[in-house]
Amino acid sequence: MVTASKCSREGCGIEQVKLKCPICLKNGMDSFYCSQECFKLDWGVHKAKHAAANTVAEYDPFPRFKYTGGLRAIYPLSARRKVPEHIRPPDYHLT
Repeated sequence: MVTASKCSREGCGIEQVKLKCPICLKNGMDSFYCSQECFKLDWGVHKAKHAAANTVAEYDPFPRFKYTGGLRAIYPLSARRKVPEHIRPPDYHLT
């Protein structure tokens, strides 16, 4: 049970909050609600926060390049993945 903040709905102000938005909880954002009813009433405004938090700016490093296929160079790059130990690396990996 969370009781550290006030209800996030504009105009409510109740300090005995019990609920937290599940999507915000997953994304590490703070939004608290005193009841399911307050959450439902605020949903129209609150869901815009999810859309704003999920937008990642994409950057094309070659804006003038004329691509011929469906693949594009888009940044930010995904995280580097480690090759499992049982796979032998190629001989050029040291250079």
